Amino acid sequence: LLISNLELFILIVLIAFKVYNLSWLERQFASRLFSAPPTATLEEAMAEF
Repeated sequence: LLISNLELFILIVLIAFKVYNLSWLERQFASRLFSAPPTATLEEAMAEF
């Protein structure tokens, strides 16, 4: 990654961790708003980091 892309890289990692930490209730609410709730695993987040 280029240094100019560092902020975008950090944002992607933070989003992956936030999605990974969604509670059951938050996932149910998201599934009502979207066709499928967002998914992420800890391994995916760490792979991005």
